Amino acid sequence: MPKPPLSARLLPTGLAIVHLSAQQEGLTLLAEPEASSARCLSCGASSRRVHSRYTRKVSDLPWRGIAVRLEVRARKFFCGARSCERAIFCERLPEIAARARKTARLEEALLAIALELGGEAGSRLARELGLLVSPDALLARARRPPQAPNERVRVLGVDDFAFRKGNAYGTILVDLERRRVVDLLPECSQEGLASWLRRHPGVEVATRDRSRIYKEGIAKGAPEAVQVADR
Repeated sequence: MPKPPLSARLLPTGLAIVHLSAQQEGLTLLAEPEASSARCLSCGASSRRVHSRYTRKVSDLPWRGIAVRLEVRARKFFCGARSCERAIFCERLPEIAARARKTARLEEALLAIALELGGEAGSRLARELGLLVSPDALLARARRPPQAPNERVRVLGVDDFAFRKGNAYGTILVDLERRRVVDLLPECSQEGLASWLRRHPGVEVATRDRSRIYKEGIAKGAPEAVQVADR
């Protein structure tokens, strides 16, 4: 039986290897999405018109005990739908960055280790497998498993974070009552936040900084929610 290609064994679904380099600390894979188009997050229309590209750096599962880091050339697209409120959108890569700096499959592996072995023993096993994680980080995962998709968020925290400081920024959404990250949006825009809020009704209180982007995004997506701004 023929072996699967290298990219199929190393990469999450939907990515293709562009370049591979080896350093003392491990492997770095430069990858690009295989799909030639993406769907707008607001209206669902498909687009092939690329606006720009940016790089997302995330850790992935090790390969034969060697640490692996992905550098993914993600894209922004023009939305061609005339009725859509969004002119430009980022393609979603859910398997590539479930959180800011780790792939979904790496997060699942770390959670499984934490639930089976706990902190100290789990950290030792992870180190043998090529995963560098502290006992405290493993215990935090065991105490706070991923939030179920159908859980309603009542008090939402909204803030920005950097994929790459000074270059690419996204939006982090946090359930403040359960103290869990709910989602990461690949951009800082009022349209992206408003679209997410429409898909997840029930937010009663939304905390944010004094950015006009988030203020207007919450007003559009959850007009009934009380907005709380920090100083």
